[in-house]
Amino acid sequence: MGTCIFCGGRANSNEDAWPRWLLKALQLKPRENVPISVSRRDGSTGQWQGVNAGLRVRKVCRKVCNNGWMSTLEERVKPILTPMIQGAPTTLSTMQQLTIATWLTKCAMVFDSMDGGDVFYDQLDRSHFRKHLTPMGSTSVWLGHYYGTNFRAFTDHRTLRSVGRSGKSYKTHVQTMAFGRLALQILSVKWLAHEPVAARVHVKMVPGTWNQATIKIFPVSLHALQWPPGVSLEDSQRGFETFIHRFGGEWKRLPFAFFAQFLAFYTVMGQLGYKLT
Repeated sequence: MGTCIFCGGRANSNEDAWPRWLLKALQLKPRENVPISVSRRDGSTGQWQGVNAGLRVRKVCRKVCNNGWMSTLEERVKPILTPMIQGAPTTLSTMQQLTIATWLTKCAMVFDSMDGGDVFYDQLDRSHFRKHLTPMGSTSVWLGHYYGTNFRAFTDHRTLRSVGRSGKSYKTHVQTMAFGRLALQILSVKWLAHEPVAARVHVKMVPGTWNQATIKIFPVSLHALQWPPGVSLEDSQRGFETFIHRFGGEWKRLPFAFFAQFLAFYTVMGQLGYKLT
């Protein structure tokens, strides 16, 4: 028996990579066969469908993680995401933005662990996440409106390796998911050698109408955000497909003002009583 990817205990519980409540929200009629598509970073794909079809992984412990903080997180995010999956316009508060970003980080860590070998998130990352329940500082999260017919439940995760202007290597992990009308994307970056905090970077994107087609929920906005955005992601080469693969190219250093804003976010979240340290 393996060890839990979050707490290091015995991995004696099967975690639903896609929770049952999410698949139920996708059903158009009771016990419908929901089609599911998975694209992995090695280029392999999987497609299947079934009654309450899901993807279960034996990577977590039962008591501390699966039936503990992970279950609590699912209960918190369920009432936020369910209407969005079904296409209902939604106003997202600061705390709701943070809840979605935290949940998506958990999903990214679970899917990343399934590949084995050279994973992006190491044990230190996952342990820190379990203790603090907030995304890594080098993370961005976006939401979009999927208006296609190719997917009902979809996920793609990939790890990219590049060399920055300093000559040092870094890697990024990108996970893109679509459930019903809701598209979600999370990106995290790591330097593979020591870099000072001021060397944190921002990625170039494939040109597109991303400011109109997505809303950025992490780092969180200190005011409410409206979903869906003005432009939808359709089944076209310049639509959802490009959204999946939009990151790449050279990274730029961020100005100090970004880090001051990020520090202000953590200060406000602490004042609201959210567990950040």
